[in-house]
Amino acid sequence: MVKVDEQIRLAKITAVQAIVVALIAAVAGIIGGYLGHERLSDAPLGKPKQWLTIDQVESGAFATCRIVLSVNGYNYSYPSTAVWARVGASPREYFALPPAPAYRVAFRAIVPEGSDARLLESPEVQEWAAGMSLHDQVYTLYPGVAVRGPRDSGEAIRLHYSIVEQK
Repeated sequence: MVKVDEQIRLAKITAVQAIVVALIAAVAGIIGGYLGHERLSDAPLGKPKQWLTIDQVESGAFATCRIVLSVNGYNYSYPSTAVWARVGASPREYFALPPAPAYRVAFRAIVPEGSDARLLESPEVQEWAAGMSLHDQVYTLYPGVAVRGPRDSGEAIRLHYSIVEQK
C-alpha cells in the first residue's frame, strides 16, 4: 500500500513533468511556426504588378466562345461574368498576374457545337520576363492540337491580348 506522503511526492513529480512537457511543446510550436511559414515582410504587397488583358476575340467561323488562360499554372476564364463571349463584341477584361520572375501563358478556347462543345488550342506557349509590357499580341487557336498552316485558318480563333504594368 502506498503511503500518503509517497502519493503527494508522485503527484508533485507528475505535475512538474506536465509543466516541462507543456513548455517543450510551446517552444517547439513557436519555433515551428516561425520557420514553417512565410514571414509577412516577405509576402507580396498590395495590388498586382502586372495584368493580362484580353483585348479582342476574332473568328470567321465561330460566333461565341469561352477562353481559358493558363498563366504559370493559374487558370483564368474569359468572359468571367458570362458563359460565352460574343466574338468581336465582348468587352476587354483584365486578369491579375501572380507574382513571378517570368510568365508562361497558354490559351484554349471552347466553342459551342450543337448540344456539345469543341476545344480549340495551340501547342505554343508564350513566355516573357516579368516587368515587360506587350501590346496587341495575337495568339491563334485551332481545332485539335496540331500546328496548322494559313490554309487551315478558316476555323481558327484569333485572340488579341496585352500585358500591362500597374499604373
